[in-house]
Amino acid sequence: MASNAPAGRFPWAFSVLLVVALFLYAVMAQSAGTSRSSDAAGNGMAQAFGIVFAVLLWFVLAVLLLIARRHGAIPGWAMACLAVLVPFSLLGVALSIALWSERGGWLIWLVFAAPMLLTVYAVWARFAALNRVLPANAANGLIVAVLAVATVAPFI
Repeated sequence: MASNAPAGRFPWAFSVLLVVALFLYAVMAQSAGTSRSSDAAGNGMAQAFGIVFAVLLWFVLAVLLLIARRHGAIPGWAMACLAVLVPFSLLGVALSIALWSERGGWLIWLVFAAPMLLTVYAVWARFAALNRVLPANAANGLIVAVLAVATVAPFI
């Protein structure tokens, strides 16, 4: 899709939301990452804060993806897949925070990687210059496939 904004116009809304997303990501990651370092009550609080900030982060990521769709290179089929996978990936991340808090293991990587993947994809889709670095078909197929695997992984 071609950008509807005039050339040379700075994407203020997208940029501000990107900064908010990175802040929420940092707080979510810190809370989730420390959910095994205290007593039961402290770990529960860290887990709860991690999940609350994950929900807020996913809301911002959804808005970033909608802006990117309007201005970028996300086709209808990929947006339809994202409309299903983004909410389910939030469930996967929340479950990963809870499971990692209880058992440890590799699921903490999903908590760190899934929001970064969505953020990088939104940035790629929003800015046409980045579309030349990675072709649209490859990027759209890759995000859908990786997000689908990341969504299912905690349930296995």
